[in-house]
Amino acid sequence: MKNINIDVRIKRNQLDKFAGIHYRDNDSDLIKKLKALVGIERQDGVYTVISENFIYYSTILNKEKKISLSDFLEILKYNALS
Repeated sequence: MKNINIDVRIKRNQLDKFAGIHYRDNDSDLIKKLKALVGIERQDGVYTVISENFIYYSTILNKEKKISLSDFLEILKYNALS
């Protein structure tokens, strides 16, 4: 994914507007730490972040995990078809 493509999609779908104060872009420490593109982070530290190859997320119990984009897309496809 190219950053410019991501930026266009974010603006078109108004992700930054809907996420409000939770929206994180490439100026965010979290995004820099994970070398990611964009994400959402709650005030309690729970986040979901998209990078070029993975989706990183944390849980309420502060467990940090990641899933590959290809696996994530397969899950979305399976759920959409069921």
